[in-house]
Amino acid sequence: MVLVVGAIVAAATETPAFIFVFGALGLISVAYSYWNSDKIALRAMQAYPVTREQAPALYAMVEELASRAQQ
Repeated sequence: MVLVVGAIVAAATETPAFIFVFGALGLISVAYSYWNSDKIALRAMQAYPVTREQAPALYAMVEELASRAQQ
């Protein structure tokens, strides 16, 4: 979609450089999303760290899953 917009702008201004500019913006956007997808997902869910005292059932569940995974 970004390249389509770049192509439209390039056709309107008769300057093909806009295709490369919009292509670079698309690549930068994809690279940022790829390397920061974990942080983006956690931020979207408003996640926060908890201690064992705050969520003992959660810690027990994760410990059980981890022990099962190592078998």
